[in-house]
Amino acid sequence: MENTEVMQSKQYDPAEGMPGSTVKIREVMEKIESDVTCIALDEWLQKLLKVLNKKDKKEIIQAVLEKFHNTEELKPYQAELIKMQRHLERTGKKMVILFDGRDASGKGGTIRRVTRYMNEKRYHVVALGKPNEIQKTELHIKRYIQHFPYAGEIVLFDRSWYNRALVEPVMGFCTQKQYNRFLKKVNTYEQNFLEDDGRTLLIKLYFSVSKEEQGRRFDRRKNDPLRQWKLSEVDLQAQGVFVLLTLLILAPLFADLPEAVLGAIVIQAVVTGLMDVKAMKRVYRLNRTEFWVGMVALLGVLTFGTLQGVVIGLLLSLLVLIARSAEPNIPVLGRSPGTDIFHSLNQYPDSEIYPGLVIIRFDGPLYFATTNALRDKVRTVTTDVAPPVTKVLIDMEGVNYLDLEGSDMLNEIASNMKGAGVEIHLARVKHEVMEMLKKDGVDQIIGYDHIYNKIFEAVELLTQKERADAENDQ
Repeated sequence: MENTEVMQSKQYDPAEGMPGSTVKIREVMEKIESDVTCIALDEWLQKLLKVLNKKDKKEIIQAVLEKFHNTEELKPYQAELIKMQRHLERTGKKMVILFDGRDASGKGGTIRRVTRYMNEKRYHVVALGKPNEIQKTELHIKRYIQHFPYAGEIVLFDRSWYNRALVEPVMGFCTQKQYNRFLKKVNTYEQNFLEDDGRTLLIKLYFSVSKEEQGRRFDRRKNDPLRQWKLSEVDLQAQGVFVLLTLLILAPLFADLPEAVLGAIVIQAVVTGLMDVKAMKRVYRLNRTEFWVGMVALLGVLTFGTLQGVVIGLLLSLLVLIARSAEPNIPVLGRSPGTDIFHSLNQYPDSEIYPGLVIIRFDGPLYFATTNALRDKVRTVTTDVAPPVTKVLIDMEGVNYLDLEGSDMLNEIASNMKGAGVEIHLARVKHEVMEMLKKDGVDQIIGYDHIYNKIFEAVELLTQKERADAENDQ
């Protein structure tokens, strides 16, 4: 086994250089506030060129050229990666690459660039979620071993078994005993499972990111619907936990400093880092709730002290998170004519709908805080409507977590609706959620034949059945 470790990867630091090209273009576009979705491309370009000043045009051109340069600069290295892949195939060697590091430090983006031109038949990317209750009782590395490569293959782990040392202890996903055992045994594990006459290459990469850049990326993920899937509740909670741990551990080191020195440190921090007026204006414009939570936390710091203010901000953020998750987005879907794509009827009112069938999508985890919202939505779409609804299809692709109360609610909905003459069907159920339903027996109550892999397949089968029933009635 060959073991290579890279402990630090360079990430953009706002204090050291210019932001990325895409970021600069986005900043210019936000400034002119031009809506790119409401008008045709040619018209939009003409309007854009009129409102852009000379400085904006220069920044956009520079950003595009920087992006082109960066892309071209990577290609020789990507070509070398293809050669390496061929070498592994010829020699029958295997490669395991671990991408670990802080949240939003660029692990996923780096993996995409590494694999951009690779033969997809000879590599695969593994990104495991948090361990379930059964996995917590098993050998920690077991769920990673099943993804190890065969001869000539590369496996890239987006976070690895080192989560046991980095994330799981902080978030309570493992016990102190399990954590200590991992630290003692990890080298032995790697030698036992990867040592095979030097045929397996193990590369460990650790990614770091500045606190400011991490915060900027989290903000973008919260407000960008194309990136919200990257931001889990664990990410948000971990940020607060790490801040609290830092204050609790490092605060005693400053206890004996003179008050004048402490005052100077606080003033310097506020002037150079905490009071980013431009960022505060942007938060106020994009999300008033987050702005006022920040203001209350700042007031708490000034009134009660740093630790107390951070605790106030963390508690308010958790309350806001719970309040938001308690009102998940549950749109009614329709089919885009001539396609197998289903959209929200609110956004695409001309989409096709089917008599007697209602399709809804649940966006978010289905747990104690959101179960009532699903029940109420099902009641709303099936009550006092014409023609009567006989089938409800729930798209579960957005449900990445299901707790016991969520399972109970699906059981209750299926049972109650069956009594009212309405069938409940599920589509695109994630593996972890399906396992929970199987363990709780809910899959039997809903019916194995009422659970589908894709929405359009479910719709085709349900509408065929509806037509057959109508012909039989005639």
